[in-house]
Amino acid sequence: MIKDSSDLKQMAKDSLKGHWGISIVATVIYLVISLPLSLIPDIGGILVFLINSPLYIGFISFFLNLSRSKELDLMDIFSGVNIFLKSIITNFLIILYAALWSILFIVPGIIALINYSMTYYLLAENNNLKINQAIKLSKEVMKGNKFDFFILQLSFIGWFLLCPLTLGLGFLWLIPYIQTTNANFFIDIKEEYENNLNENLDFQTA
Repeated sequence: MIKDSSDLKQMAKDSLKGHWGISIVATVIYLVISLPLSLIPDIGGILVFLINSPLYIGFISFFLNLSRSKELDLMDIFSGVNIFLKSIITNFLIILYAALWSILFIVPGIIALINYSMTYYLLAENNNLKINQAIKLSKEVMKGNKFDFFILQLSFIGWFLLCPLTLGLGFLWLIPYIQTTNANFFIDIKEEYENNLNENLDFQTA
């Protein structure tokens, strides 16, 4: 059974106990690399896209390891470099698909982004997946879970509104909290998906 938002967030808090320091450092590294690029005139947006595509997958990999109680290494943030070109093409395709759906209305575009959102986690977990495999599998694992993921993201709005009152420093705690919670969500729905596949396989072979 898929866990609800409160359970996933409590799991994130438990995972972060004793690991807040390294998680905040990982967040600072991620932001220090990605944010200044956006300030470069003319080509800032392009640079952010090119650098952030593999960087985001590495960032996800770090928090997947945290959620799975694996040994943490700040170098995991740069693991997406191993699939540099694949990460860029994947990010481009997801943005393109979402944009095409948005031509109809905004809502279909949002649904498309949610539908494809687990692609990054799948690639972070398995660099050998082909792009089309990761996108297809993301759609599969998100069947019946899109609304839950949407509600999960909405549950952080209050924290987003409070963080500017801390001159932005609160985001250094909020981002790891969100990333760990989302990693738990991915792990949960992927396990559920795999369990359902095994049950169906057992039924077919019985």
